[in-house]
Amino acid sequence: PATAIRTVNVVNTTPPLVGILCGNPATVEVGAPYNDAGATAFDVGDGDLTDQIIATSNVVTGTVGSYTVIYDVTDSSDNPATAIRTVNVVDTTPPDTIITAQPPDPSKSTDASFSFESPSSGSTFECQLDGGGFSACTSPQEYTGLDEGDHTFEVRAKDGSGNTDPTPASYSWTINWVFFMPIIMN
Repeated sequence: PATAIRTVNVVNTTPPLVGILCGNPATVEVGAPYNDAGATAFDVGDGDLTDQIIATSNVVTGTVGSYTVIYDVTDSSDNPATAIRTVNVVDTTPPDTIITAQPPDPSKSTDASFSFESPSSGSTFECQLDGGGFSACTSPQEYTGLDEGDHTFEVRAKDGSGNTDPTPASYSWTINWVFFMPIIMN
C-alpha cells in the first residue's frame, strides 16, 4: 500500500483585539494634567498581550486642541493591531473682568470713561449701561451726555474659546449737579 504524508501548517492571521479603557474620546481641561487610562489587548493564540502594548501620545494639555494616543501591539504571528484614543483639550473656564478706572461717585460730569481688562489674554469685551443690553466694546469705553441721576456700567470679558464672564464687573455712580453747585450767600 502507498503511504501519503500530509503536512498541515496552522497559521494565525487574526490580529489581537485592542480595547481602550474609560471611553473614547477623553476630555481634559487646558492646563490640567492628563493621565491616560490605557488599553488592553487580547489575542486568540497568545492570550493577554496588555503588557506588550506600546502607547505613543502627542497630547499637549497647555494648548486647546484635539490630540491622539495610539496603542500598538503585535502577536507572536506578527499580526499587528492598533487602537486610537482621541483626547480633546478644552477651555471651559470663564474669564474674569476687572474695571481699572471709572468716574468718581458722585460726579458732576455728564460724561463717563471706563477702563477695564481681563487676566485672560486675547479677551474681547461687551459693555452695557443702565441695563440697556450688552454690546461689543473696547477699553476705554466713553459715554457722553448722560442724564443726571443714578447709573450702572457693566462689562464682561469673552475669551478665545467663547467663554463669557458670568459675573460682569459692575460700577454704579450718581451724576448730581446740585451737589456741586456753589451756594451764593449775600
